[in-house]
Amino acid sequence: PAPVAPQPSSGGRGGGGDARPAAPAAQAINLAAGAPKTYDPYKRPGAEFGPAGNAADDDPETVWDVTVPADGESLRVGLVVDLGAAYSLDSLKIRTPTPGYDIELYGAEGKSVPDDILDKRWEHLTDPKNVADGRVVDLKGRSDKKLRLVVLWFTQPKDAADPRVALGEVSFRGTK
Repeated sequence: PAPVAPQPSSGGRGGGGDARPAAPAAQAINLAAGAPKTYDPYKRPGAEFGPAGNAADDDPETVWDVTVPADGESLRVGLVVDLGAAYSLDSLKIRTPTPGYDIELYGAEGKSVPDDILDKRWEHLTDPKNVADGRVVDLKGRSDKKLRLVVLWFTQPKDAADPRVALGEVSFRGTK
């Protein structure tokens, strides 16, 4: 028998015939109790930290906080969050009672936390400035990798005379 030429597809509802499966919708990422940890690779002299678990305990009234000496230096400390699996990140929501600080966000693929913020395993994602309570940071498309670790690296407090930062809650959205 003669070969049969393929028939053009109607493409379903939209007509185009170029139908692709819809990308999965971003979901809230459930963080384990031990997911957040203080990240102090430079052992910042005089830094005092609150309990890291408070940053992901579903209670914005409890906080992870850091206070450093008022020495004019940048904060140079962070909070690393293990997402428990690798995700394509969509967003990060920050609840804070100390708005106005600046951070840098980095992500990494593996389970082990890089020893230094300058380690090449950290991938720079974005630099939110003047962080407000309830701020949602868009992370969609910031990395072409699925990330397991995210670090919020605190650079500048709102007030150099009172170099304190507190996080009431961090939450992430993404897809596996």
